[in-house]
Amino acid sequence: MPIFLGLLLITIVLGLAIVELPIDPSVDTLFSKNSKEYQFYKQYRERYGSDEMLAIAMATDDIFTVRNIEILKTLTDELDQFPHTERVLSLANAIDIKHKFLGVKTVPALTGNLEESRSFQKAKEEILSNELFVHNLISKDGKVANILVFLEKPSKNTSASGIFIEKLKSFLNNLEREDLKFYVAGAPMEQYEFVRLIRRDQLTFVPLITVLLVLTTLIIYRSLACVILCMSIVFMTLIWTFGAISVLGQD
Repeated sequence: MPIFLGLLLITIVLGLAIVELPIDPSVDTLFSKNSKEYQFYKQYRERYGSDEMLAIAMATDDIFTVRNIEILKTLTDELDQFPHTERVLSLANAIDIKHKFLGVKTVPALTGNLEESRSFQKAKEEILSNELFVHNLISKDGKVANILVFLEKPSKNTSASGIFIEKLKSFLNNLEREDLKFYVAGAPMEQYEFVRLIRRDQLTFVPLITVLLVLTTLIIYRSLACVILCMSIVFMTLIWTFGAISVLGQD
């Protein structure tokens, strides 16, 4: 009985530790932490900030309308207020370089449009002829605008990044309409989908495998007591393994 109670206590403690075991979707675990390349990459991120970025494509018939420019500006301003956002870059806040009598000057790319001091057709011609913007923040035909969202340094707290992505998707869904669509790409989105699919597979296959093991064991031993004993050993082994990983911080 003392041995049984000891095993049960260890199993319960390690089982509770599994709750805190996160899924790390980053590629950092695939690299040797002592390699020169990884150390250089680590120093680069510490000096220049995170390289985590989301690219949001805003697709419509024509970006250069009052309504679409207002949506682009609203989207840019709102995303800049999201938690874990470092900065946001789009045509709504991009800076253009223009000539002046002596030298050059910098002005917002869309300056004067919403105030109607400059026509959208003129702005469209100037922006689509500017190599700094075309294929970076706007498509060549002026139908797709790109919003770049630079995020803070990623952590192993996948729930925080998941909450950010879910909030972003909800926000974009509210802005979408029949002639306006949004598409999101980037490492954070891929990592979010990676974690989501892993959890979905766990909820699908773990119960199926459990049923298969129970049936197989029952057919082999034809004893309910043997089934309970075998399955207890299987699950106790899994709980101890994942619980120990969590306790030792080896996730």
